[in-house]
This record gives sequence, C-alpha cells and structure tokens, in this order.
Amino acid sequence: MRTSSKWGLALAAAVLSTGCYGSFQLTQKIHSINGRICGTEKGPSSVSAWGNEIVYLIASPVYGFGVFVDALVLNSIEFWTGTNPMASALVTKLEAGRELRLEMVGETTVKVEILENGAVAETYSIERANGASVLRDAAGNEVAAATSVDGAVELVAAR
Repeated sequence: MRTSSKWGLALAAAVLSTGCYGSFQLTQKIHSINGRICGTEKGPSSVSAWGNEIVYLIASPVYGFGVFVDALVLNSIEFWTGTNPMASALVTKLEAGRELRLEMVGETTVKVEILENGAVAETYSIERANGASVLRDAAGNEVAAATSVDGAVELVAAR
C-alpha cells in the first residue's frame, strides 16, 4: 500500500470516528433553498412536491458538496470555536450600546436576543404555528401573540 493511500485512509478514519458531527448549517441552507423554490406548504401530494423532487435530483451534486464542506471544514470550525460560520444570525443596532440579534433555531422558531454592550441582556423566542406567532420569554412564558389578517398584523394577546 502506498504511503499516500495510508495517510488518506488514516484521515478518513479520523474524520468518520469523531464523536461531534456538528450542525451541518450549509446542508440545512441548501435544503431550505430547495424547499423555497417550489414551496412545500401544500403537502407531499401537491405539484410542488414533484417540483422539489426534480430540483433535488438536478441539484444532488450540490448536496454532496455541501455535506463534504460541512463535514470537513465548517463543522471542524464549529468544534474548535463554538460557532459555525454558516449560522444565520441577523444583528441590528438599536441605540448606543444596544443591539438586537435574530437567529433561526428551527423551521418555525426565531431566537431573539437584546444585547447591551455586547452582553446578552434579554432573550426571547418567536414561534410560528397555525397562522399565529407567539413571543415567549427565556422561561417559556407567553409574552404576546399575533396573527396576520389580510396582510395586517393583529395583536391577539399581550401581558
């Protein structure tokens, strides 16, 4: 067996035997884009499901590339630094020393953090279900709920 083959086999074994496999943010983004191209909200029996399947089959090499980059590069960075470069967080400056950070943490959940001088001062989550959005505090208590009626937001409950 050649020396390069031995090193390649050793590298593959090391990568495949690690206990931390990361969050695969890039692969999730590719999957999300595929879902938005044709729209999956109509269910698996709809025409959109066939559209998603066709896009998936055409884009299969993109998925393979995404998993490869996630496994070898991005998840390694996440392991060593604690953050994934592909994590989707939006930061907006509010006023001097205060920022608002929004991060998707699931298909229907957004984590909301209010930062004061770089430190997290308050944490909330917004969950979307059944046409309504619910704002919860860090303890999980409902703070407010809203629905969308004809494009306008209607506040349903607030404490």
